[in-house]
Amino acid sequence: MGFHLGFAAYYAVIVIVIAATLTPGVPAALDVLRFSVPFPRTVTNLGFVTHGSAQSISILQHAGTYLVVSALVAWGIYRATGHLKPGVWGLMVRRTVRQAIPTTLAVVFMVVMAMIMSYTGMTRLLAHGLIAVAGRAFPIIGPFVGLLGCFITGSNTNANFLFGALQRDAAILLRGSPAITAALQTTGASLGSMIAPAKVLVVCATAGLQGREGEVMRIALKYCLPMTLLMGLLGWISRF
Repeated sequence: MGFHLGFAAYYAVIVIVIAATLTPGVPAALDVLRFSVPFPRTVTNLGFVTHGSAQSISILQHAGTYLVVSALVAWGIYRATGHLKPGVWGLMVRRTVRQAIPTTLAVVFMVVMAMIMSYTGMTRLLAHGLIAVAGRAFPIIGPFVGLLGCFITGSNTNANFLFGALQRDAAILLRGSPAITAALQTTGASLGSMIAPAKVLVVCATAGLQGREGEVMRIALKYCLPMTLLMGLLGWISRF
């Protein structure tokens, strides 16, 4: 098998994603099947309020849909070139399901934990405590708040959602630059992706390293923490 044939599955992903997202008119045409889940307004006994919202997913524009279509295209290519024999598709599906179940369950419960912490105000309280302790040195702590958010939620976006407004308010309170604290937040959250359990689980499952997640995280910490500290020092030197 030559390089281009071996890379065919990735070519399929690239072409499908570009066609579905950048071709004029195609995104609107695909946005016809949506699934929405409402989340009600909640108030804890301590008065922490989470406003109601609805999360909407466009089925045909979801990244998972692109991957499924790409897998089918790749299967067709390798089947046509004689690299996949009849019956192998079922074997691949069974192995994929068997491999994905433990990781999927772990990711689901990680997200549930993140939602519980968010809806009960636990993450907000934790961040407020960091601000109270750090004071004017908060820019040094700022990237670590972003890292914590990504570690909990497994997502840079979700981490910014949890702590972005907090970073802005802290900058205003300390008469600093909200833009710089926002940059520190998202940088820390990006670096946190290296040690986020949800992402490490997926990576280890993909690479066949199930059961070695702790080892992977320990190695990643050697790079993640110094870089996060460096970003914090740069933010502190800039005085917001």
